[in-house]
Amino acid sequence: MRNRGRRLVKAISKRILHAGKYVHQNLISPDSQEPRKIAFIFGCQRSGTTLMQQIFDRDFGTKVYGEFDAKIYGEYSEANRSANGKHFRLKPLEEVKAVIDRDRARLIVAKPIVETQNALELLAYFPGSKALFMYRNYAAVASSNLKRFGRMNGVNNLWPIVNGARPNWRAEGVPQEIRAMVAARFQETMNPHDAAALFWYVRNRFFFDLGLDQHPSVMPLRYEDLVRNPADVMARVYRFLGKEWRPAGATLVHGASSGGGKDVELSADVDRLCRDLLVRLDHAFAQAWTSDERIARPAPVACSAGLA
Repeated sequence: MRNRGRRLVKAISKRILHAGKYVHQNLISPDSQEPRKIAFIFGCQRSGTTLMQQIFDRDFGTKVYGEFDAKIYGEYSEANRSANGKHFRLKPLEEVKAVIDRDRARLIVAKPIVETQNALELLAYFPGSKALFMYRNYAAVASSNLKRFGRMNGVNNLWPIVNGARPNWRAEGVPQEIRAMVAARFQETMNPHDAAALFWYVRNRFFFDLGLDQHPSVMPLRYEDLVRNPADVMARVYRFLGKEWRPAGATLVHGASSGGGKDVELSADVDRLCRDLLVRLDHAFAQAWTSDERIARPAPVACSAGLA
């Protein structure tokens, strides 16, 4: 009963916030000449993408298109389509564009993390758009994954990859060598934490497999840095997006949330695999955040790609 009350308070608070944002965006400043920016949030589930979405949502000049979560909000993004009662997948891109074009917000943020494998198509379809690729320590993600979705969730996430299930976002775009690597380690009775960590590996490999580490419109973002120093990190994020930082959302962040993963026991093989990828991600993050290069370089020319 207490949890239900908290969810109700959260839902009411969010509706009040969005009502205020609607007034601000549609009545107070409808003739703003400020150029519109579009930003996507990509990455693996349980890596802080929802926290980032919530921070953006506190900005009165921003419209956020998140993911459906009936247990919390009882609503879903206009940009997403319904499939088997779920609303995680994006609509065809021409329909997504029509939704965005109707919006008066000057910063549009979308969190289609189940479309991470389609990041290049999204960036190409929306000229001048940018993306944040969020990542977090694999042990913390594995722990959070199983606590949130159940002990078998890692195994359930790997099954479509191993079997090439279609249509299933988990299997989309996974290179054959990665699929074979997962299949060689997969068993339905495997260590649940190993399974969740392998899923982390597959989703974060897209950062390199798609060449996002070299893409001028993509910025890697380490979750642990966000929770340790939210104001400075968000100021840099807004600078990357070409927008002025409004610090209201930083109050949502608590440094204690950077922990997790101490209860995770991984096999040496899976731990080594994930640790090597984390080192690569950390290196890309360090390079991006010690240089203004990604802020200064122009975005690539748009093409007419789209999602099915």
